[in-house]
Order: sequence, then C-alpha cells, then structure tokens
Amino acid sequence: MLCPYCSKEMEEGIIESPNAIVWEKGLDKGSPIRLRNAVSKDGIMLSKRPWHELYNPTVIAYACKDCKKIIIDYDGKADFNQR
Repeated sequence: MLCPYCSKEMEEGIIESPNAIVWEKGLDKGSPIRLRNAVSKDGIMLSKRPWHELYNPTVIAYACKDCKKIIIDYDGKADFNQR
C-alpha cells in the first residue's frame, strides 16, 4: 500500500489489544474502564473478532515510518485472526 501523504510504500503489520479495538467519535470519549467488547452507537469496531481468553483482538494496519501515519482498513478483511 502506498502512503496517501508521501506516496512511499507502507509496511503491513498488526495492531493488537487486550480489548476490542474501537474508534470513538470525539476526543474525550476515553474511559479508564471499558467492557472488553463495548462500542458506543457512534463508535466503529475495528477488530472483527471480540476479545477471547486465548487471543487478543487484532487489526491489520499499514505504517509509514517517514510520515508517522498508520492506516487501518476496517472493511471486514482487516482482522489478522481471520486471514
């Protein structure tokens, strides 16, 4: 994948979390306590598999080390555990 900022090749990798990987609208939605698979009505679940005691939720991401940007594709094909 080419970086949309600098057009250089990005590196494929994963983002992993002990909880579901969720995007939330706004900047102050963070909470020190979140249910493992909770997402608000305005949120977007990025990891397609919920938390499980045997594995952590992951999502495929592309990193540009020059621009310091990470791109996540959440169309349903972006979960490392589903590949």
